[in-house]
Amino acid sequence: MLDHVDKAFATDSRGKTTKDEYHGRPLTSHSIEFEMDETSRPFFEMIARCWGLNLEEPFEKFMVSDIWGAGQSAHVDHINLDDLDGRNWSFLDMALQSSETRNCRKVVPTVTVVVYFNSVGGICFPNAPEEVGTIAAERGRVVMFENYLKDCQRPSHNPAAAHYGLYFQDKPKRILVMGILANQTPEFSPRSQPKALTRSLLYCAGTEADPLRHENPSYEASLQSLICMFFSFSVVWGVGLT
Repeated sequence: MLDHVDKAFATDSRGKTTKDEYHGRPLTSHSIEFEMDETSRPFFEMIARCWGLNLEEPFEKFMVSDIWGAGQSAHVDHINLDDLDGRNWSFLDMALQSSETRNCRKVVPTVTVVVYFNSVGGICFPNAPEEVGTIAAERGRVVMFENYLKDCQRPSHNPAAAHYGLYFQDKPKRILVMGILANQTPEFSPRSQPKALTRSLLYCAGTEADPLRHENPSYEASLQSLICMFFSFSVVWGVGLT
């Protein structure tokens, strides 16, 4: 899949380049939306299998972006449900979703999945335990993290999931960001069958017009005492990417 995407960026004119001031920071992005095919499908099927997802509908498209410019500020990921027009998210119990104060339809995904297509930049978790800290981007590296506290504490999200991307002015970071929407945190079982499948929706965070729509301004980490106890983090190194 890595080579498939790289070839598209090298030869395909479908992509759209945007230059914008995002929260006061200059960013440039070049994005291409891909249809699912026999090259890419096994990777996304692996993600669904590892998390034990019972998907409400097939995952048919994904988008990869080259992004360069100033770095992000710390934020918790959000998705505006209005941006998922036509997707089946009616199964979501909104009482179990952490939402933005100013827009109750802008919710925190249960799990975030980040796929790196080159070794530029990385991701930093400033409120997480010290052993997590900063993770460097590597070609083929997949970083996955849960955004909520225990299911019994929903809709509270985990302040330790706040993060920011590391970017450069002169080197684009090639990245794919996805989210998993669910009413509970699924069981991550990469080597065994999960005890039960979790009803869920897998989506790609960006569009060609707005590749950074997952970002939301930072929250005050008012639950600092809970960070070490409940922060859950999983990293998969290069699995399924060829």
